[in-house]
Amino acid sequence: MYVIPKEVLFIGQIFGYFPLKVKDGFRGPTRLVFSSKIFVCGVVLNLLLTIFTYLSLAVDFWSMMRGRPAHISSKTGALAITLDFVTLHLLAVSVFFNSSSKHQIFIDMCCILDRTDKMIPYRCDKSKIKMKVILVFSFLIAFLSYNLCHDFLSFQKKNQDNIPYMIYIPRYILHLAPALLLIQFTFVAEGLTERFRIVNIKIKLEINKHIFGAFRRRQGYSKDVYSTDAASTVASIKSMSECYWLLCDAVKKANMFYNNQLFFAVFSAFVHVIITLYYFFVVIIVISPTLSSLALLATWISTHITHLVLLVNSASDVTNAADRTGPTICRLVNKDLDPEIRKQLKTFLLQLTHRNAIFSANGFFQVDNSILTSIAASVTTYLVILIQFQTTQNPDESSASDLKFNNMSNISSFVNRS
Repeated sequence: MYVIPKEVLFIGQIFGYFPLKVKDGFRGPTRLVFSSKIFVCGVVLNLLLTIFTYLSLAVDFWSMMRGRPAHISSKTGALAITLDFVTLHLLAVSVFFNSSSKHQIFIDMCCILDRTDKMIPYRCDKSKIKMKVILVFSFLIAFLSYNLCHDFLSFQKKNQDNIPYMIYIPRYILHLAPALLLIQFTFVAEGLTERFRIVNIKIKLEINKHIFGAFRRRQGYSKDVYSTDAASTVASIKSMSECYWLLCDAVKKANMFYNNQLFFAVFSAFVHVIITLYYFFVVIIVISPTLSSLALLATWISTHITHLVLLVNSASDVTNAADRTGPTICRLVNKDLDPEIRKQLKTFLLQLTHRNAIFSANGFFQVDNSILTSIAASVTTYLVILIQFQTTQNPDESSASDLKFNNMSNISSFVNRS
């Protein structure tokens, strides 16, 4: 049974975002099954995260209206921090509920990939996956811990109402959901890409072996292991064709499982990139920032952009790998082949017009590299508008209100300290 690496599964189980577990079959292979215990833990954890996240927002608004702000000091800051955590919370909820309600789709995808792995020699690099998990979560935990300590020190200086800081910690836990989605989705997408690549290589190899065998037979040599006859070549092409369509079915299942999660991930990254870039430019334009403040803001910007690019690029690689099969067969069909082989290739080529190996964001748009250009253009447009509004404000008013905004990036800490 094809399963995701235990490291990815374990991280998802701890935080309740992926309620599946590996079950050893009696005298049979292991398989993925739904775990009611993990699901209940996930429901409780997500409920607590929801309560404390919006409780902390309500406390921030309450303190702002009383004129003793601890985090939010202006309407601009209120809007930004609300968008920040609402989009992040929607992504976390989407990851959990889609993993729970659509777990059977994921299991079906794993069964399909298990069948393809028996037809092609694919094995995932477990050490590479383990290293990726360690690097991503080590960076995330270290970075969020630094932000947590920095925000706590700044909060204590401005906390006039003795608000317990513990209510703000769940905000940081929300960032684990996009990290889990990144690791899990990129693993699945990279595996699909590599399988499509192997199918293309094996088709070319079978054709080249047949051409080489025909050449040797014309030269009077007997058949050897490096050449094949027409019948075995046709059988191999049929096998690779079946494997290709199984992979397309696996992509369809993966898209059904991830489409909502990809939509909220792209939307969340889009909002966060705009917010962090806006305050990065505001800090540069209005105040004299410290090097550490610029470095931390730049790290948040890079993190959001990298998360978006990796997700989109992984989905695009799957589509591109599936699309390469058509041109590959077009080049092979024009070679000197047996009529039966050429007929089989042409049949496969005609069937490729019905393929649908794409990922979409809940049907709103296709997730591929082309949307990165559109997102960059939209971010630039909104950023220019926001900066224009900022520069038309009174400098004293700006420094007293908008620049006191505080979010996960601890922007207000840098501003108030400066």
